[in-house]
Formats: sequence, C-alpha cells, structure tokens
Amino acid sequence: TASPVGAQQTPPNISAQPIIIRVDGASCPFCAFGLEKRLGQLEGVASVRLEMKDGEVIVTLKKGASVSEQALRQAIEDAGFTPREIIFPKP
Repeated sequence: TASPVGAQQTPPNISAQPIIIRVDGASCPFCAFGLEKRLGQLEGVASVRLEMKDGEVIVTLKKGASVSEQALRQAIEDAGFTPREIIFPKP
C-alpha cells in the first residue's frame, strides 16, 4: 500500500499517538534534559520531547506499552516540575 507523498509514517515499534503533558517550570535546556531523562526511564517510553515555548512534554510510547498517569506525574515531580495537565490519546 502506497502512502501519500510527505506523509509521516510511524515506525512499527512506536505508538502513533503521543501523550501530551503540560508542565510548569521547564524553561531552559538543562531543565529539559532532566525532565526528558526522568520520563525516558519509565518502562514503555520510546521517546520524550520538550516543547519549551508551549510548556509541553510529548511522550511517545512503544507499541503496545502503557504508562499510568500517576507514574508520569511522579516522574515529573521527581524532576522538580509541576504537571498541570496530562492528555492521553483517545483510543
């Protein structure tokens, strides 16, 4: 099956829908590194990206993996930040 030109394809081992977390206090690259490292250590997390200007963390899970809201909140708090909102993808 051909994909439209320019369409982004999700690697087969990565979940297509990311979890978006709005975070207070992540305003410098050093902060971002610590937060990304903490979240990246959670089981099932494939990648973590921080959008500093939006105050959002984008967490992508491995295909078939799941992570609890409590685990995400705890990792963010352990990194010294305050999670404001966690938006899970709709199934």
